[in-house]
This record gives sequence, C-alpha cells and structure tokens, in this order.
Amino acid sequence: MIPVFTIIIIIIGGLDVCRGQSSQPTVKGLTLEQKKMMTSQYECYMKMMTDPPFEGVFCNRTWDGWGCWGDTPAGTVAELNCPDFFPDFDTSLRASKTCMRDGSWYRHPESNRSWSDYTICNANTRQHQQASSL
Repeated sequence: MIPVFTIIIIIIGGLDVCRGQSSQPTVKGLTLEQKKMMTSQYECYMKMMTDPPFEGVFCNRTWDGWGCWGDTPAGTVAELNCPDFFPDFDTSLRASKTCMRDGSWYRHPESNRSWSDYTICNANTRQHQQASSL
C-alpha cells in the first residue's frame, strides 16, 4: 500500500520523491518550512489511521492544512500549539478549532468553510507589537 503522504506529493505536482534511511519519504527541492509542513501532514494522516474511534457525538479528526486535529467532543474547543513551519508563528501559543454541539466543526461565516483559528499564532510578531504600541 502506498502511504497517503506519497500520493499527496505526486498529486500536488509530481515532485521528486525518494526514500531516505527512515520510513518517511523525503522530498528534494523544498524549503525547510515546506518539508516541516509535509512531514506534519504525513504524521497526521498516520495518526488518523491508527487512533481508535471516538465514542459519542464528536467532530471528526482532520488535517486542515496547518494542524492535525483529533476527534473532539461536541461543544468543546480543541487547541494545538501553533505550527513551526511559519517563521512569524510563535509555537508557544495555541491555535483553536471549535466543535459545535451537533458534532460539526465551526464554519467561518464569510466562506462557510470549516475554520481553525490561527490568528493568535503571529500576534507577537514585530509588526503586531509595533502596531499595538502606536
């Protein structure tokens, strides 16, 4: 069986994928940030496939493009450390994703798409600090 990660890389643009010494694929020609993101995505999909099923009403586990959100009980807010693949993100801060009471992820009112709140992640960048001191 081909790992989901490899399939995603091939679909995204036929990048040069090769096997390194580890069990995870390595990718040539990407920035460190891109490699971190792709590794996080791969690890997330592996976790989603191996975690036991959740009981009761909950929001399904998901990869939102930046973070790996586990099954979350309905009516709660999940939190993750901000990802380390953006240089202006503070990894000591926490992103959030709201699971509604009906077991669906919160949808942004403008896009009507499932939404994770990463706005706090770069709240302490130099630009934000300068703007707030004016």
